[in-house]
Amino acid sequence: MDRTTLSANLKPLDRDGLLEMVPGEDRRVRKVVITSAGLSRYRMAFPLWQAVQREFEDSFGQKRAEALRNSLRSVLESGFSPWSEGEAASSGE
Repeated sequence: MDRTTLSANLKPLDRDGLLEMVPGEDRRVRKVVITSAGLSRYRMAFPLWQAVQREFEDSFGQKRAEALRNSLRSVLESGFSPWSEGEAASSGE
């Protein structure tokens, strides 16, 4: 994920007090730390996410869901990055 996309995704979480951006070792680095409010929200949301995952697997099928996750993992591991700022993205490959 490029820096701009990461920043855009973290800003609302920072604004809502769910995480905090703290200085790193030098001024080029910032660390992201989950706040107590963020941890509380995570603990509330995780069981809901798990329930939806179970419902999806029950509906879609456990083996098909596993195959889907494996296929998506393979795409990520392939190096495919449609939003990258690299040469392939600009050349249309």
